Amino acid sequence: MNVAIAANQECIPENPARQQTDERWRTAFENSAIGIAMADFSGRFFAANSVFLNLLGYTESELYQLTFIDVTFEEDQERNLELVRELVSGTRQHFEIEKRYRRKEGTLVWARTNVALVPGLGGAEPFWFGIVEDVTQRKHVEEELTAELTAMTRLHGFSTHLLAISEFQPLLEEILDDTIALENADFGNIQIYNPDAQALEIVAQRGFQQNMLEHFRSVHDTGAACGRAMKLRRRVIIEDVETDLEFAPHRHIAASAGFRAVQSTPLFTRSSEFLGMLSTHFRRPHRPSLRDLRFIDLYARHAADVIERKRLDTVRRRVEEQAEQMRAAQEEAQQALQMTQVELSRVSRITMMGELAASIAHEVNQPLTAVTNNANACLRLLADHNLEPAVLRKVLEEIVADGTRASAVIARTRALMKKAPAERNELDVNDVIHEVLALAGPELDENRVLLERQLTKPLPLALADRVQLQQVLLNLIMNGIEAMTVVTDRPRRLCLGSRIDEYGNILVAVSDSGTGLGLGADSVFTPFFTTKANGMGMGLPISRSLVEGHGGRLWATPNSPHGTVFSFTLPVAAGSLS
Repeated sequence: MNVAIAANQECIPENPARQQTDERWRTAFENSAIGIAMADFSGRFFAANSVFLNLLGYTESELYQLTFIDVTFEEDQERNLELVRELVSGTRQHFEIEKRYRRKEGTLVWARTNVALVPGLGGAEPFWFGIVEDVTQRKHVEEELTAELTAMTRLHGFSTHLLAISEFQPLLEEILDDTIALENADFGNIQIYNPDAQALEIVAQRGFQQNMLEHFRSVHDTGAACGRAMKLRRRVIIEDVETDLEFAPHRHIAASAGFRAVQSTPLFTRSSEFLGMLSTHFRRPHRPSLRDLRFIDLYARHAADVIERKRLDTVRRRVEEQAEQMRAAQEEAQQALQMTQVELSRVSRITMMGELAASIAHEVNQPLTAVTNNANACLRLLADHNLEPAVLRKVLEEIVADGTRASAVIARTRALMKKAPAERNELDVNDVIHEVLALAGPELDENRVLLERQLTKPLPLALADRVQLQQVLLNLIMNGIEAMTVVTDRPRRLCLGSRIDEYGNILVAVSDSGTGLGLGADSVFTPFFTTKANGMGMGLPISRSLVEGHGGRLWATPNSPHGTVFSFTLPVAAGSLS
């Protein structure tokens, strides 16, 4: 600072007014709440206030030996230099950049930097003037929010993808892979509890060598994280195996495998029966964040459901084999099979979209039954030599119609379930509403729900991803149906409406006559909040993120006189008729 003032004083005579201005400038420079720094034309610092010095951790003498590039994080240097070149060439008057500075001790801080090139006065050279504001905390908050939304969206897509996998081993490996990816872990495994041996046995793993698998093939003791978690019936986190006393007997194998930290989360049935363990390992000392731990619990719930379903499938197959071998005791075996099927049905209901799968099966079964009946009728008429061409044509046309109906249901289901990148096209929202209602139709019938449509036709087209829009609508419709299951003293009404709102957006409303949200109205879009006994609290937050990703918004309001209205908006596609 003194250098710049001295250079100017050589050219301009001293006077009281100028001295007073210089003093005010010095006071503002030193007492500013944000960092201020100056550098000569080569980029070397020659002035900086205390805020800037504290931000970087340098003394004045240390900083004045450096250029602004010396303290800029390597990945941000080229962008910074590009902006500087634009200032020098005159294509810019000033620039603003959010970049990372490397402090003296090596850590990074984020800062918003405004830079101008000040022209020289008299014989003085031009110099760089920068105002620097620390935005590290804001950046960390943004990164946390981004990571939270990414993890939620990943879990939602993963849950949908699981529906397409039926085999036990691939299911567990998918869960393990996604858990490792969520935590940025280096290794992982899933173990199942063997009640006969009273030990944990590895059934899926990633990244381990054979010696590690042999050592932990069957875990009994409490020194290992998984054995400790099995005994305590709660998660165990070892941030550094080198300093954990109980882990001492296993340190040699950890060193051989190459991990320093581990977390083990126990798996339980819905009735709290211990099933196994989900563990992830890290090459360096590490403790998972609270966000990671919340999502690990959800993946652990998936793994527990898969293992429980496998156990029940094994029981079902055993019962079916016994029933086949013991025809004399068919009634007893049939009762046991029915009990197993009831339990299997319970497990299916707790998996995501179980009720929808049952509805789709029912809807497909009807046309297939009709096809079978019509075909049998043709066979009987052929056997009686009483089949007229007109009758044959009518029956065959009905068979074709029923087959087409079943194919349409399957096509809609595959489109909804498949895991594919988002693809936005111009589409009619009313068409999507009809498609989803066709899928949910059996659920509406089974729960005696009266459906009302108040759709504005024609609607302008929306630019949207059809599958994501189907997911949002299906979630809101199923929520409305579930909200009315306990209603017995009034009609159960579900109304779907579409129109153009006062801002020119497409507005869709799903209203029910259920019990309403009550005190939970402000919390339903909060991740992990749920009013359902077996809910995960993920459907509405993810639906909101999908709608907002399309440039719209999703909200809930009370319905009059009973129930709730969920509404969302979508922008009209550019060029679509208003």
